[in-house]
Amino acid sequence: MEYFIDKIYYCPHDYEKEICDCRKPNIGLALKAKKEILEIDFKKSIIIGDSISDVHFGKNLGMITVFINSNCENIPDLADFCFKNILDFALALKKYFEK
Repeated sequence: MEYFIDKIYYCPHDYEKEICDCRKPNIGLALKAKKEILEIDFKKSIIIGDSISDVHFGKNLGMITVFINSNCENIPDLADFCFKNILDFALALKKYFEK
């Protein structure tokens, strides 16, 4: 199975000076991506982030949420999964797909 990154989206606004719908946890950028890449299915998507706003963004879209934090024991049960670092997450994915 192969996976690709089709495009990268980012918020160009200064969050201290401008109000926008594209800064997480708002879903403006995700909706823009959905218009440009029609086959996106948020229910089959994963968001991986290191901030609570990343997790809220994913939950707002019905995504699987992965929180990266060095201390998963003290993280609220908001995220579906928590890994101490991105390498641990990648190894868990590899193990999952080797089944």
